Amino acid sequence: MAYCDNKIKSLEDEKINILLELLICPKTGHKLKFDKKYQVFVSEEGNLILHYENGIPNMLLEESESIDSFYAGKDFDKNNFIYAKDMQ
Repeated sequence: MAYCDNKIKSLEDEKINILLELLICPKTGHKLKFDKKYQVFVSEEGNLILHYENGIPNMLLEESESIDSFYAGKDFDKNNFIYAKDMQ
């Protein structure tokens, strides 16, 4: 069972990496980061949190949150971020 769980996690990580290469911030056009702890896309330049639910990124500005609002009372740790391969 552990093999299956690891394989699923590996596939999900690969999906996130592909999305990071394809998606840009709808406000600024900059590359996004992914917070693996909270499962959200982050645009520091645009001060946006873009939600990722059921494997689908929500890129609508109207449904985004500010970074300050989202992380209020939460741990904001850039060590949790995944970056697009060309940003590393």
